[in-house]
Amino acid sequence: MSGIDPLMSLEFLADAAVHFHVRDALAGLPDRPGREMGLGDGDVDWRGLIELLEGIGYGGAYIVRQSDAERPQIELSSSFHKLKSSL
Repeated sequence: MSGIDPLMSLEFLADAAVHFHVRDALAGLPDRPGREMGLGDGDVDWRGLIELLEGIGYGGAYIVRQSDAERPQIELSSSFHKLKSSL
């Protein structure tokens, strides 16, 4: 959401990761700010992030988090199931 490439950041910090917040968002554009979304509904390559973590032998927790949910139980449940099916 802030213009930082999460995949590039994780490549740099992956060996220090002890837990990982799985989130998705639409990137901000000149005419609108970024916005947090449910997994699979945004621009973040969260599957690529998980593949990178698994590739280095990451064994920590994955935490599904969405701060800006209109229907928190439904949206978090959907994100959790998408994450679970990807692991």
